Amino acid sequence: MAGKVIRLVAQRLLDFTDLGSTSEIAFVLAQGIDVSAWTDATLVVRLLEQTITATTGLIKIFAQPEGRTSDDPRVQFVSSLSLGTVTITTTSAPQVFLEPLGPNLGSAIRVVISGNKGSGSGSAGVLLNVDLSLKSY
Repeated sequence: MAGKVIRLVAQRLLDFTDLGSTSEIAFVLAQGIDVSAWTDATLVVRLLEQTITATTGLIKIFAQPEGRTSDDPRVQFVSSLSLGTVTITTTSAPQVFLEPLGPNLGSAIRVVISGNKGSGSGSAGVLLNVDLSLKSY
């Protein structure tokens, strides 16, 4: 069994505290990750610290299949599927999350983080790093 680990996000603080009480924002952490040669992929999220004090706040990290093409490289063809979702609420840290992405990922994926602080006041931030573990059987 061959394998490979790709560092997608080095240790980084991501803070959603300044969002409005019901707002949510998502942004891409990494994209165009070639998974075409692999039969198994696992999202590895290491939570070093979290500052989620809002009772309904949460942060999610997940993967989405991409269908990139050289015919039109300006267009991002992205599936709406969320794979290997890690949900962080008032989880204690440090902690590691291992979430399998499943088979048949296609040619490429991207990794997204979304967050909100929920209703009311409070904070919602995480210090984390993200890897992708790839294997072929």
